[in-house]
Amino acid sequence: MKRLSLFAAMWLCFLLLIPLVVCADTDTLHEPSGNEIQAEEAVTLACQFIKELTGVELTGFYSVEDGMKVEGQPEMYFGFGWQWGADTSDDCWMLILRNQSTIDTPIVVLHGTSGEVLYWEYTDQTINCTYLNSLPTDDHLSCEEAVENAKNKFMLAMDQPLSVDGIRITGAAFGNADTWVAQAANTDANLAWKIELLYEAPDGQYGYIGFFDAKNGEVLREFVNDRTTDPFSEPENEELLSEAVFAVPGAEDVSAEEIISSVRFAVGELGHYSQKDVEMMEMKAYFLYHERFSYGWEPVWLIYIYQENSLAFKALYAYDGTYIDLVEAGMEFANTIRNGCFSAAQGESFIDMNFWNMSIEEKAQFSEKWIPLVNAYLSQHPYAPYPNDLFYYATRCVYGIPAKDDIQQEDAIHLARQATVTLGASLDTLDRRPVECLFDITDPQKPLWKIVVMSAKVNRNEYVTNQNWARYRVVINAKTGIVEEAWEIQPEMDVILWRF
Repeated sequence: MKRLSLFAAMWLCFLLLIPLVVCADTDTLHEPSGNEIQAEEAVTLACQFIKELTGVELTGFYSVEDGMKVEGQPEMYFGFGWQWGADTSDDCWMLILRNQSTIDTPIVVLHGTSGEVLYWEYTDQTINCTYLNSLPTDDHLSCEEAVENAKNKFMLAMDQPLSVDGIRITGAAFGNADTWVAQAANTDANLAWKIELLYEAPDGQYGYIGFFDAKNGEVLREFVNDRTTDPFSEPENEELLSEAVFAVPGAEDVSAEEIISSVRFAVGELGHYSQKDVEMMEMKAYFLYHERFSYGWEPVWLIYIYQENSLAFKALYAYDGTYIDLVEAGMEFANTIRNGCFSAAQGESFIDMNFWNMSIEEKAQFSEKWIPLVNAYLSQHPYAPYPNDLFYYATRCVYGIPAKDDIQQEDAIHLARQATVTLGASLDTLDRRPVECLFDITDPQKPLWKIVVMSAKVNRNEYVTNQNWARYRVVINAKTGIVEEAWEIQPEMDVILWRF
């Protein structure tokens, strides 16, 4: 999981392209129902969790509104869990617990019904270390050991001797290796330390950012920057690259040479520089993944353009050479997303189609229309499908209408509800459980009823008893009526595992 604080902020801005979450789409942010955990209880659960984790009781909550500190209730949002990196489409609470203790800005994601903690992070101000959903065990380097290891690696990476006493730590974080380092997939490193250091030398400042295997201290990736003479040492750019995951262009991607040629043309078109001036500009091109660009779902070309050793412009292009944006140094990109980078449906809203509540006939029409369209899109876009693209997952099976000799819908629903009783569902509330039905004819010789039996529609007191809160997935052979699968849906399960 990527660091949640950055992702949460980006997502909340994305909802309507304005930073006012109170105006967000109600399908994305909404209020909890009567059966779900309410705000006060969510705060209590999150605070209890942080206290058990750290031994520190959080006090003095506040939020930030329009840049001003507001005492009282912490910042919190309720909606689909995948918005905050949780592997579920169930409703969840995301709490940003700004407070006056030594535990700085804890973030906790709670399941909206069970209260289970699905993700957390916090910074321990006593040692200036951030923990991202993981704590080091006895098998891992401690924060102090990781810093010492980073200092040694820093000194080895420099081409001049350093005094270890002059090296200052500016940041430390512990979490999943793939949060920061793509190469970690090719190593045994599941957890990693990120250490940031600064050295004040007589001739200037030198910065170091290292990513290390949490067990053996092996370098996974490192950067050294001369902040005095290197024109790339602007803190904003340095931080951005330290957060990125670098990639190698493939056959489907434009090359660095091609992209630099395109950028030179774009700068020339601005009309501010002669052709000679443009040709003299130094350009540094990076092919990378970053959550700021196309949601981090596909790589982009990020190009820094220097004139006389000063950053003049920065440009952003898609992997295929499509222009995204070009801005002057010091300005933010106005556009960070390749047109069409979101869904194979190209702008259509899956939620607005109300797929889950369609009739069997309507779902069959959906398959007939959308399967060829989505497959055509996939053939033309090498980095698709994109995470949470429900159009993609809804078109991996063919939905149809039962034949006369198939088990019919009402009979299939009855069989599915009865199957849940063997899993613990109460007979008394079977008829109060809504269902979602799919008739899967991907294999015409073996059509399947795929039925989700939802939580019972009961009051809150009944909801938490007799497994009325539980949901079930049942798959029935439409030819024989045999129940081929029947299992309880776990809160952390991704929607694609149980709803299609």
